[in-house]
Amino acid sequence: MVYQPQIATQHEILYPDSDGKPMSDNTVQFRWIMTIYHNLAWLFANDRNVFVAGDLLWYPVEGDNRTRQAPDVMVVFGVEKGDRGSYQQWKEKATVATGAIASRTSDRRVRRGASQGSKAGTVVAGSGD
Repeated sequence: MVYQPQIATQHEILYPDSDGKPMSDNTVQFRWIMTIYHNLAWLFANDRNVFVAGDLLWYPVEGDNRTRQAPDVMVVFGVEKGDRGSYQQWKEKATVATGAIASRTSDRRVRRGASQGSKAGTVVAGSGD
């Protein structure tokens, strides 16, 4: 069997599943990301219409694959749980609440990313490393 790579037509826009960036800057930051993710997943475990994810590329604008974020943790109410390669907001029709765990090295990047505009709620927590 021969694998044919997917090629976008002139009208089709591809939304990559990876941005090639690391999930965290250090072990303390990673531990906080996982702690918050697992606690949120546990909190909403019995509600099939609350989607909790971490480090998932989120595209808020249809037709624009450059406007994107990969929040450390995101919670979406009114969307069924399940695996996704990326979160394309116009397909899901639900608002995203995101969280970023900031370390000293990532603090400016997180604040800049959080201020780049979306209607979603963003929570930034420092890891104190």
